[in-house]
Amino acid sequence: MRFENLLESLLLEGKIDDINNQFPHIPSEVKTNILNRMPNPKSPDVNHYQWLLKQHSLGNLNDSHDIHDILSKFSKNKTTLKKPKLNQYSSIDELHQAVNGLESASVSKKQQAAKDTTVLYSSPTMIVRQHHSHKSCIEAAKLPNSNLVKSTVKSVEGEQIGKANWCVSADSTDGLDNYYEYTKRGKNPVYSIDTIYPDGSTRRHIYVTNNSLFNPEFRNETQDNREYDLNFRKFAKDVPEIMKTPIAHHFDDEHRKLMHLNDFLNGDIDDISSFYNYSNVRQQTNTPYMNELIKNPATHTIFSRQAAVLQPHHIDELIKNPATHVNLSLQPQFLQPHHIDELVKNPATHETFINALHLLKYPNPRSILKTMTMPHHIDELIKNPDNHFSISQVPDLLQPHHIDELIKNPDKKVIVNLSERVQFLQPHHIDELIKNPDSHAGLSYRLDNLQPHHIDELIKKSDDHAAISHRLKLLKSQYKDKLNNTKPSILQQFHNKYKLTEGFLNSNFEKLFIQEIGGSK
Repeated sequence: MRFENLLESLLLEGKIDDINNQFPHIPSEVKTNILNRMPNPKSPDVNHYQWLLKQHSLGNLNDSHDIHDILSKFSKNKTTLKKPKLNQYSSIDELHQAVNGLESASVSKKQQAAKDTTVLYSSPTMIVRQHHSHKSCIEAAKLPNSNLVKSTVKSVEGEQIGKANWCVSADSTDGLDNYYEYTKRGKNPVYSIDTIYPDGSTRRHIYVTNNSLFNPEFRNETQDNREYDLNFRKFAKDVPEIMKTPIAHHFDDEHRKLMHLNDFLNGDIDDISSFYNYSNVRQQTNTPYMNELIKNPATHTIFSRQAAVLQPHHIDELIKNPATHVNLSLQPQFLQPHHIDELVKNPATHETFINALHLLKYPNPRSILKTMTMPHHIDELIKNPDNHFSISQVPDLLQPHHIDELIKNPDKKVIVNLSERVQFLQPHHIDELIKNPDSHAGLSYRLDNLQPHHIDELIKKSDDHAAISHRLKLLKSQYKDKLNNTKPSILQQFHNKYKLTEGFLNSNFEKLFIQEIGGSK
């Protein structure tokens, strides 16, 4: 290398290092990836590189953006643009929109396709191309004569067509719609891969990458589910040269996992795929980059759906925005008590929050629910009578004073829940509940918690004596002494009520009842 070239190279490296130091929160592998996607990555425009890192910090740049194509078009046509300077553009999407469609409309489809196709890698045994438009995908489907399966590719009607059956490559309105759908209007890159064998024969695969999918579209010419069709992992194993190309990261599951997480953190996808195993995802989101990203209100809705992967201080930031409250209230198991303090102040969260607690109580121990939800949270929720029924479905969280308040509600569903679900009712609660006939069925199945005067009341007012008798039978000897003391009262009331019922005195029911409480007729 000549001294002048060496000096120029050293100066360039120094400038890149200076720019990298301005963005210490961006991982080095991400910076390298951005550099490699720029035009002329060995000697990039440092101003363009600095602008790209800024876009990444703002959450505007992700792996789906075709940096090479966008910047190439900008550099070529900037003198014709209304904004000729890169720093005048607030986002890469704005720049993409400005440079899109600048090519002359007079060129032929084939010429346009050629302009929209970039050869990323070429060797005697492999060629990798990126297709930046639907026209380019149409041309990619036209197979060379050397292709081993060209003669076997047929149309739906069974005719030989000599071109691949890829739906994104169909030369039709439907084909364009498919292209937009699969690529998310050009955001997901499309690559074709030609494998060249020693005898000169070839095969061609198309790869529509999509970081939100665990299994993106990787297709052979016939889409026949054979060989590598829909199996990019097997292709990478059997054709290792692909791992030497600029698109190798799309064939590496670990790298795809990181791209997937990065797209989620950037708000480009709504959910983290359950297929990926993020064993310590909270640790991966505890980064300066994430801490800055979550300050952007545009990301709040997305992040509020994924409290499981957030740090408590991230939720502190989200909860300042009322628009996140309903989403967060659906995930109380990932919240701290001070987060719930804020949520319960917002009436819009009450129904979803209580329902979430109700759903959580089955797989979670009572102690976990009580750790998440404090009595003062229920104090706040119970002020609204509309919440009473939902609250009565989570009895493990109720204190005696909460039950005092709920009992005042005449709603049948609330009374039924209290009489059936609350494990430890105090005597004064039962005194109040028993005044309401809607409680009788539930109370009759918990005679072991009742006082003698409660049982007297049930027999006076309840029509479900079969339930009472059944429960008495189950109480066995430990309660017989207690019941014997009330025997005259119970028997007399029982007899007086049912002697008017035809056939009752001759039934086995009365005998069973008398026998179970230790008396004789």
